Amino acid sequence: MVNKVYIFDSHPVQYKAPVYQAMARMAPGTFEVIYATDASVRKGHVDREFGQAVAWDTPLLQGYDFRVLNNEQGVPLSGPRSLTGRGIWSLMRREKPKAVLLTQAYYRFDHAAYLAALALQVPILIRQETQDDMQAGTRGRLKSWARYLAYRAMYAPVQHAFSFGHLNRQHLQRHGFADRQLSTAHFSVVDAVSHLTTDEKTSRRDKLRAAMGVRPDQVIVGFFGKLIDIKNPGLIMDAVARLTKSDHHRLHLMWVGAGRLQEALSPKAEQLQTSTGVQSSFCGFINQSGLPDYYLACDIAVLPSRSEAWGLVINEALHAGCAVVMSDTVGCKHEFGHWELARVFPEGNADALAAALRSLMEAPRDFDWAHGRMQAYTTEAAAHAMVRVVKEFIDAH
Repeated sequence: MVNKVYIFDSHPVQYKAPVYQAMARMAPGTFEVIYATDASVRKGHVDREFGQAVAWDTPLLQGYDFRVLNNEQGVPLSGPRSLTGRGIWSLMRREKPKAVLLTQAYYRFDHAAYLAALALQVPILIRQETQDDMQAGTRGRLKSWARYLAYRAMYAPVQHAFSFGHLNRQHLQRHGFADRQLSTAHFSVVDAVSHLTTDEKTSRRDKLRAAMGVRPDQVIVGFFGKLIDIKNPGLIMDAVARLTKSDHHRLHLMWVGAGRLQEALSPKAEQLQTSTGVQSSFCGFINQSGLPDYYLACDIAVLPSRSEAWGLVINEALHAGCAVVMSDTVGCKHEFGHWELARVFPEGNADALAAALRSLMEAPRDFDWAHGRMQAYTTEAAAHAMVRVVKEFIDAH
């Protein structure tokens, strides 16, 4: 038996790898991540939603134990069958870890890890991005009941679950987990500006704003993410068009990201500028190391998604001290929506979004207004929560 916990994950992800790195620092040799593929970090990997090749410029395969099984079939990450369970049974039978931590239940790779753990009586822990609100209204009664039974059956053998937020915890409780089986390890991102002084943050903010031609008295409303339909970025322009002339004079729109909607958004931005004078800066895809300056330059970050399990760009914006606005279908509204410089509006409602923007335009730019509360949403906090439980689990078994 290997005295480790194996974490099964589909591929290296920019918001998960820092948690694994922190866990390895806190408990060296306790964890090993088993990846199905490393396609996400290969040169030339095309992200279908960004619509371009993406190679993250932060190290996602350093600072923790891992191995890659190369379980690809066809185009990796393109569907449930694109990552197979090849080799998992023999690995688990040969090494039999102390426990497994499963991060999703989508690919055949995930199902194979779950079934192998069951067959070999290896304890199962989970931390999965699942909740019940997304698409709930589109499910019929029969489909909802079948979904409920499937999750109840899948979770029954699981010994512990880490919830990443309010909606995820509700989902886990609704499908059979007792409170004693649950602990919280929030969805988190690296606080990429924590090492900067206020003067350094101000300097970076001013430099980028000047490069975009933004006046010091102007308010930047920023969208961060993929320019795709489910994110509904065009709603921001619809909302801005409803503001007053004096508001228009003070606004600048910043679009940080790429995707297939760019072709439609660009002419719409030109029309908005013609009718209101509000200019847009389309910044394109910005890699991880460059993102902090854009958040520092931004005043109000908006996430108008039609559906969003959590919304990590809100975490990133709050670490940088932005005010935030999100639709009521963004999962993290339960965590952040009641904070003083946060607003939640009904999804798709441009008038309500306009009112939310107007209410935040006079807020002074304070890099640290959310800093204290955001300490519960750092990668270190998530890692500490998981390490503590897993150590107790290993000691007990």
